[in-house]
Amino acid sequence: MLRENGFSGLDLVLRDAEDEDLHDISVIISTGNSDNPPAGGMEAKQHALVICESPEQMKQQLTLSLIESLTVRGFKSCTAIDYHSIPSPNVDIKGSLCVALLGLGKTNLSEINENEFDSIKFLLLSSSWLVWVSGDEVETPTLAMATGLIRTVRWERDFDAPNLVLLGVDNPRPESKALADKIGDYCKRYSKERNEEFLIKNNEFWAPRVRESALMTRYLDSKAGRHTPSLQALGEKRALRLTTQSPGMLNKLVFEDDPTRNMPLADMDVEVKIEAAGVNFKDVMIAMGQLAENSMGLEAAGEVMQVGSKVKHTAVGDRVATFAAKREACCFQTFYRVHESSVVKVPPQMTLDEAAAIPLTFMTVLYSLNHVARLSSGETILIHAAAGGVGQAAIQVAQLAGAEIFATVSTAEKMDWLVAEYGIAKERIFSSRDLSFVKGIKRMTQDRGVDVILNSLSGEALRRSWDCIAPFGRFIELGKKDITANGRIHMAPFLHNAMYYGMDMAEIMWLKPTVAVALIKEAFNLFVQGKIRTARPLTNYSYGDVEKAFRQLQSGQAMGKIILKPHSGDIVSVS
Repeated sequence: MLRENGFSGLDLVLRDAEDEDLHDISVIISTGNSDNPPAGGMEAKQHALVICESPEQMKQQLTLSLIESLTVRGFKSCTAIDYHSIPSPNVDIKGSLCVALLGLGKTNLSEINENEFDSIKFLLLSSSWLVWVSGDEVETPTLAMATGLIRTVRWERDFDAPNLVLLGVDNPRPESKALADKIGDYCKRYSKERNEEFLIKNNEFWAPRVRESALMTRYLDSKAGRHTPSLQALGEKRALRLTTQSPGMLNKLVFEDDPTRNMPLADMDVEVKIEAAGVNFKDVMIAMGQLAENSMGLEAAGEVMQVGSKVKHTAVGDRVATFAAKREACCFQTFYRVHESSVVKVPPQMTLDEAAAIPLTFMTVLYSLNHVARLSSGETILIHAAAGGVGQAAIQVAQLAGAEIFATVSTAEKMDWLVAEYGIAKERIFSSRDLSFVKGIKRMTQDRGVDVILNSLSGEALRRSWDCIAPFGRFIELGKKDITANGRIHMAPFLHNAMYYGMDMAEIMWLKPTVAVALIKEAFNLFVQGKIRTARPLTNYSYGDVEKAFRQLQSGQAMGKIILKPHSGDIVSVS
């Protein structure tokens, strides 16, 4: 691409910075003869504006040389203007190339006044092609404010598809004529790739690069599908974690090596050999590309293999349950490292399969119904998708509270299951496949509605569920689809003191791990006391059948809880 647009001599150079703790990988791009620009440049139709910080800069040699350089290189006209005059009915910002020299003068975004910022803001929001020329950001860090601002504007103007270029100039700067020719060269031979960032250094264009990260390289390669996965045995000691090569395709779920296993264990971390990991619908949404997250696997249980030097309450051989305590964490692994504070010892009365099946469902329900909704005896509750893991946990907690339960399910088989397993009257169970549950709830409650709704439906079904809330009711939203799509709900129920609460247990695990641990301990205590049990059936899949497990949950036919279990002989797809 660079050669096609007039750049030549592309070389990759690794420079070892002796006084730094990293290697700086940069690309040096040498230009050809500016007197003979290659084909493929801009047509001789575009107008150009040189944006200056003051009338004095408009008269400086660099500005005059740049006007000449752009004119020679085929621009129809070229004019210098003071940015203080923007906006102006006589200046066509949108239809012109705008070369802003503000970063080369005394203009500093940290010091400008409100009117000056309004002019710059108008320039950034109106220009379709802007080249922002700036000085050395290393010597003058405040110049980088413009870099951050322009990068932000690119995102906010994404649908406009602007071309906002950052062109830095290293010290010592070239003399005015040489620098003007260099800027003109870029504007003449601009790349078809938009929103570029270059540094003019030693009469060459340098592209910014960050220090090499082998982990990130493998991640990007996997997303680009460059590596062909192969079938391999899971083994006893290999550290692998689940990822996806192509979000949206469940047959692209693959395992990749986890490089953190080769690093020293942090002082307060424990390493858990995963024996069972719970699968949740959020994992399916991530795998399908419906959530902008990368890490799957929110809960697991296993045996502690090693502990950090300052770990006090956990020992090698302990059976523990744990969760994804960080956004990048993944519990679909063979070995999982986590801070000691984010593990809970598994009671002897509980299997590791049960320990992996309980955390997320009961954390979600205990927090939603006890801490947020404060469900009490005699109140009514509507539980959507009641045959699933969260649904069955909600039934158990609601029964402990003495609440009257209404439920929805997707099949007659699931209805019979709830009647047999939990003793819910058939007339209180409705279909989630249509909106008939709305009339059913209104009929059963004499049009009052229910006190608490635990919702996992989306679209019109969500909005009609909201219509079923009673005065002083609490609506707990577990789904993500309408929230990420910025959905709308009626405001009328708020006139009757109703509450709408968006619930995401993953956020609590990430931001308030101590709360998550307390909830797991509460659930385990209830299990030991015989007051709750895992959702049924508890279905096990091996790591070799991970795609089948995800498809089973995606189908909407699954009941109870799905568990993934690693076995050394599992044949898995490894990238």
